[in-house]
Amino acid sequence: MSLITALTPLLNAKTAKVVLEVSAHPSKDDHLVVVAKPVVGPVPNNASEELKLIIAGLATGIKVVATAEAVEAELVAAITEQAPQRSEWAQRAAQITAAADAAAKKGATSKKDANTKASEKAPEQAVETAQKDAPQPSSEEAAKGQDETPDGKIADFDLEL
Repeated sequence: MSLITALTPLLNAKTAKVVLEVSAHPSKDDHLVVVAKPVVGPVPNNASEELKLIIAGLATGIKVVATAEAVEAELVAAITEQAPQRSEWAQRAAQITAAADAAAKKGATSKKDANTKASEKAPEQAVETAQKDAPQPSSEEAAKGQDETPDGKIADFDLEL
C-alpha cells in the first residue's frame, strides 16, 4: 500500500486535510520523525462535549519514529491500525452534527410559526398573552408593593397590569 493510499482513511467530513511533517530525529542521526496531522475545521461554540471530544480525537496526529527505510511502512501500519476507530468517530460526529442541525432547523421553524401565530392574534389577545407571560411578583411583594434594591434598601414601586 502506498503512503498516499494509506492517508485517505484520515480524510472525512471533519478532516478534509492531512499535513505530513517530516524532521530529523534530534538524537538519532539515522532516524526520522514523521507526523501525519489531520486538520479539522473550527468547533462550533454550541458543540456538545461528546462532539468536542470526537473532533479532538480526529485532530490527533499520528507520529512514527523510524529509519528512513522503515518510516513509510511504519506510518502506513499506524494509520491502518487507527483507521477503523477514526472512521467510527467521523460517523458519530456526522450523526451528532446532523441531529443538531435538524433540531436547530426545527427550532427555527417552531419560532417562526409561533411568531406568525402571535402576530395573527388580535391586539387585545397579544396584550393578554404578554401580560400572562410576563414575570409576576410574589404575593408577598405584591402585598407590600416594595422591592429590595441591590444595596439592600427597600424601594417603592407601582404595579400596573
